[in-house]
Amino acid sequence: MAEDRSVDKIRRQINYLYLKHPNIHIIMRLPHHKRKSEIIPVIIKNVYPNLFVVTEKNNEHEELHTIMYTEILTNHIEVLELKNFK
Repeated sequence: MAEDRSVDKIRRQINYLYLKHPNIHIIMRLPHHKRKSEIIPVIIKNVYPNLFVVTEKNNEHEELHTIMYTEILTNHIEVLELKNFK
């Protein structure tokens, strides 16, 4: 039950960022991701009940990533701007 509240809190914070400050910075710590622990500037494009979508500019094209809120809970993804939330 506590996890649900944490997911709800993260969802609200991401939604706030989406509406007010969609340019964010993430750190991906996923084993299959080619870059590890690198700060990546992205833009939040959409927010959904279980995930949100960001775009990352790579050279001359955009790459879409879907991020589940649980990935933030498990520390696979870190959103640097969430550190400012209380």
